[in-house]
Amino acid sequence: MAAVTVVVSWLSGAARAAVVGVEADITALDGADGGIALIIDYDGNDNLYAKVIVDPNTGEFAGARMGHGNDQAGWPGMTGGPSVFGFSERFRSAHMIFEWDTNTGRVALRLLNLDGDSNRRLDFLRGGWVNTPGGSDVGFGGDTNKIALDEFQFVDTNVCDAFERANGDIGRMWRIDHGTAVVQGGTARADGAAMVIWVCENCGVATGVEKLNAKCKERNGSNTVTAKVTKGLSGETIQFSLAGDSRSSEETFNTRGKAKFKWTDVDSGLQFVFASSPCGYTLESRPTCP
Repeated sequence: MAAVTVVVSWLSGAARAAVVGVEADITALDGADGGIALIIDYDGNDNLYAKVIVDPNTGEFAGARMGHGNDQAGWPGMTGGPSVFGFSERFRSAHMIFEWDTNTGRVALRLLNLDGDSNRRLDFLRGGWVNTPGGSDVGFGGDTNKIALDEFQFVDTNVCDAFERANGDIGRMWRIDHGTAVVQGGTARADGAAMVIWVCENCGVATGVEKLNAKCKERNGSNTVTAKVTKGLSGETIQFSLAGDSRSSEETFNTRGKAKFKWTDVDSGLQFVFASSPCGYTLESRPTCP
């Protein structure tokens, strides 16, 4: 499952970055209809969004709408082209990037890797968006549950949601503003003109993991390295590995949000321990063995 990145260098209450944006891998499933949206600059009253829309006759992404608020097309002072437009080529999957330059007011929608082809892309630029003081929240939305949104990740803060858990509730990292949203088949699905906002402040890698703790102790003449991560989401996984050691393990967070792994018979000296999330982010710890 391809990684989805949400490029955001702030969380609620923190300083806004000059350019803020979100990225997602989107896929139109069989029988797809409606659209899927990425949302930025949400302040509870207003926001920016870009929605990629499916042609129900073909099941392909055929056009987009850029706007603000609850599905309003365009915004006051919009420049650079229409708010609703068709694509010069259609596709069923893409890497979608939506970003806003807070200094210039430029808003960009980029669609890369169309149907898995790295040479195919579409770019759309608009201007004139001003929202002062603006919002600090991001999210996604959708009209039907037939468009899949893959892993959601905050690059600058090492935060992600891989959606790799049992089908059902969208999870504690999210607040559903309206509509419905669920996890289904390892992806997020939104329905009923949904708006879903990320609310997990100060989270870390893999849906809440803040850090990796790794320690080495000598026991009965042998060194044992123990690695542990906390504040994960029960049922999701994280991959533990030790540099130079073939013994890696994918562990599942327990009901208390903890996961751990041990290596025995570890050599003396500085060790490099890694914990990698399904979203592709990796934490590192460097214990020293006696």
